[in-house]
Amino acid sequence: MAESTESTMPASGGAAEQPTAPRWATRWNPGHWRVRTKVVAVAAVPILLVLVLAGLTIQTQLAERSALAQVATGTRLTATVSDLIDQVQVERSVTAAWVAAGRTPDRSGLDAVADRTDTAVEALRDAGGAAAGLDPGVRDRYATALARLDALPALRATAVATRYPATSVVTGYTGLVDPLLALSRDVAGAVGEPSVVRPATSLAALGRAKEQAEVQHALLLVGAINRTLPVGAGDALRGSVAEQEAATAEFEAGSSPAQVQRFDDTVAGPEVDQRVRTLQTALLQDGTALAVDPVAWDRAASATRERMRTLETGLQDELRGTADGLVARATTTAVVVIALVLLGVLAAIALAVVIARSLITPLRRLRWSALDVADRRLPEAVRHLEDEGVGSDPPEDAVEPVPIHTEEEVGEVARAFDSVHREAVRLAGEQARLRTNLNALFVNLSRRSQGLVERQILLIDTLESREEDPDVLADLFRLDHLATRMRRNGENLLVLGGATPTRGPTEPLLLADVVRAAVGEVEHYQRVEVGAVPGLRVQGTPADDLTHLLAELLDNATSYSPPDSPVTVSASRAPDGGAIVEVADAGLGMDTEDLDDANARLDQPVLLDSTVPRQMGLFVVGALARRHGITARLLPGSDDGTTASVHVPADLLVAHERPRATPDAPPGATPDVAAEEHTDDPLTDEVPVAAPPDEPIFQAMCSAWFSDDGAAVPAPRNGEASLWDSGADEGWRAVAARAAEPEPAEHTAGGLPRRRRGAGLVPGGAPAAEPGPDEVPAPRQGVDADALRARMSQFQQGTTRGREQIDTDGFEVPARDDDTIETVSGGPR
Repeated sequence: MAESTESTMPASGGAAEQPTAPRWATRWNPGHWRVRTKVVAVAAVPILLVLVLAGLTIQTQLAERSALAQVATGTRLTATVSDLIDQVQVERSVTAAWVAAGRTPDRSGLDAVADRTDTAVEALRDAGGAAAGLDPGVRDRYATALARLDALPALRATAVATRYPATSVVTGYTGLVDPLLALSRDVAGAVGEPSVVRPATSLAALGRAKEQAEVQHALLLVGAINRTLPVGAGDALRGSVAEQEAATAEFEAGSSPAQVQRFDDTVAGPEVDQRVRTLQTALLQDGTALAVDPVAWDRAASATRERMRTLETGLQDELRGTADGLVARATTTAVVVIALVLLGVLAAIALAVVIARSLITPLRRLRWSALDVADRRLPEAVRHLEDEGVGSDPPEDAVEPVPIHTEEEVGEVARAFDSVHREAVRLAGEQARLRTNLNALFVNLSRRSQGLVERQILLIDTLESREEDPDVLADLFRLDHLATRMRRNGENLLVLGGATPTRGPTEPLLLADVVRAAVGEVEHYQRVEVGAVPGLRVQGTPADDLTHLLAELLDNATSYSPPDSPVTVSASRAPDGGAIVEVADAGLGMDTEDLDDANARLDQPVLLDSTVPRQMGLFVVGALARRHGITARLLPGSDDGTTASVHVPADLLVAHERPRATPDAPPGATPDVAAEEHTDDPLTDEVPVAAPPDEPIFQAMCSAWFSDDGAAVPAPRNGEASLWDSGADEGWRAVAARAAEPEPAEHTAGGLPRRRRGAGLVPGGAPAAEPGPDEVPAPRQGVDADALRARMSQFQQGTTRGREQIDTDGFEVPARDDDTIETVSGGPR
């Protein structure tokens, strides 16, 4: 009840304007959001949460994969370091044996081993890119190892060029190996994967055990060659054996039983057993002559080293395979997680899109149907009702339901809109019938008014023909003009009502006559100046409407310009073959906005509203222009005022053949010999060419100008001299006689000859002098009304006969070179 009471309360002072909210408040107010925005806002929060969690998961997987990739990189770096250690160990044994043997000239074996070592050093340097992604401690250890390897060339030179002892050579090479072993140990310690860190640590321990075995190999080889152990070599051997046993124990502790068994099976055999027995014998013979065969020792020690190297390489391959497998699994896991996350996000987005489309699509259909009803179907129904007339039914598809068949809220709105549509069609039909009845009312009242005006004009014409008083006749003329304007106003109502005036010519009219007829229907026709108008003809029915159109433009121009200013109307040919008529005034003019509004009203169909009475002429001009395809535009004037431009298309004009301006032969001259008609046969004799006939006036002028003084002037030929006489000849002869008389001897005070006024004029050629101040002018005779009416009737009858003669003979008065007829003030000039 409260809502009903509020809706029916009368408004006091008009509807209150709704306060306009700030733009930022509208933007952040969900009530102003579009449906798509609302759905996105609802789905954005969970989707963002899923994206954050997915991002963290992906980051974790990628970090794990990166760590495992570093493990794999570390295992490959360890293998490269192991290769270099093995080559340095071999070079150490060979160099120490060569120095102990007295530095023999044969260095082929020494150089070959050095080349292999250099290749291994370069391989380690190339692995610097892989080491750059490892732990900072590993990178520092790697840099230290490379710096120590830079001393290898100097060590070689010292061993070759000096008497550097063999034990010192062994110590120098051992100093190169120690940083490489530390690098392997640091790489193993930096691995964070439990499945890799134990095998890597065991592998580093195996490398240390192998290094101690090679130190023993080099020291005992030097003692075997010298037949005695160098000073301190025995203690070094014992310490090396202890470190080897410790490293081997560490390897076995960190390795799996299978790996320990693999060690026992690999590092075994006669050469290994012989190496152990020889080493024990040498330790027992320390300080005495050493009975060890250098070749046998070198062979047994090298075989042990090869076996340990084989085991080391196999374990490295297994470790690298484990690391690569971990990296592959981590990569697969990361890809799967990323894919699942993306699928989840896409599924959420797809679900949001589906829900949004289920809301937006029906709303779009509803909006499209509403616009289609407003822009097409409802206007078509109204036009159908207007065309078919009162009482007709709307078209069948006028109330087509909105294509939404759901039962939710949007479907209910669609059904409600269908009801509104049906009611709108019904009201539109009533409005159309009302407009049709109103137009019919305008037409009926206008035709009745026109009938009375026509009768009034006939009565005024009768009174004009009977009246003799000039003043009364002038008043009748003004009354006749007012009646003509009343008839035009009635025709305006017919145009607004959609009817066609019944009067009008059926034959083509000259464009100049159309312009003059339009001028004659304007109240202030005296101010209209008619300029050049082409000699074009306009079809009958369009000519009448064009007259009406121009009359409205002229009436508007004279009404909105100063009373003492002229209004000019002129016409010209258009480039497309039509005609352009321009009406220019000297008023205040119109600004751009008013011109655009007026031109829009000229283009739009007539709508009956409150502006029609104030701008009836504008609506009538637009309606008449659209009826015949005429283009009417209002333009700014060249100086001031406004110019109305009317383009008459070429299809409304009547094409006609222009007559020749002059006859074929000169007047009064007849050729002596008529032209003969010749056939196509070839000429056998030369045909003489006759001289053209002389023009009499040219002959006379030639004789008078170029003959000697006093010579007789021959008479003109081809005509009598009397044909050239005129009434003014006597006057000209009198002037010639006075010119032959001597001038009078009268002079002015300044010495100049005194002239007589009028002495050189042709008698009768100038009007009589005005009376002097003492003379009384003759009284003016009054205007005879009968004589004036007779003269006007004769002028009208002569004009009519002349036009009829032109139409009958097909001959038209030749126009000027620009094919225009100049007229002024509404009449011919």
